[in-house]
Amino acid sequence: MEETPSPKSDISVHQLPNSWAFWVIQTKYEYEIDPVISFSTIEDFWKYYLQIPPIQQLKKGGLALFKEDIKPAWEDPNNKGGTRIKIVRKITKDELDYIVCAIIGGIIDQTVTAPLCGLYVLAAKKMKYELWFGRGSVDPKELAAVLHLKVQDIKPEPFRNASGKK
Repeated sequence: MEETPSPKSDISVHQLPNSWAFWVIQTKYEYEIDPVISFSTIEDFWKYYLQIPPIQQLKKGGLALFKEDIKPAWEDPNNKGGTRIKIVRKITKDELDYIVCAIIGGIIDQTVTAPLCGLYVLAAKKMKYELWFGRGSVDPKELAAVLHLKVQDIKPEPFRNASGKK
């Protein structure tokens, strides 16, 4: 997957602290995850993000936004031994937009000790929103504050491997 270049112009671009990739999660017959686009500037982010249908309207499958070289799968070495934080209440489009901007803008990385890997959204009976972190500590109070959520709105869980072990 190659990063799509921004058009050349006199307008300066604004580099993000990290490069990111959107992934499509398909759950038709078997679980498939495919990267669809990557970006490293705020201009490219908005160009692509505004073309994505509202995530809350997904009926099947999902979408992930992860740092460019991290796959949204627990097997990825960056995710192993990490933590996922589930958002356990319904969130609005504006709240999701804020969370996505906090992710790509580096606000979460500046607040939480564990490295942020990405956001995983899956449509099931109800939408599932998870923030995935690598090894390290995640203080639920600090994370809830930076996301503008209440502590009871988030639930930390360590990743488990295929055998169910932490």
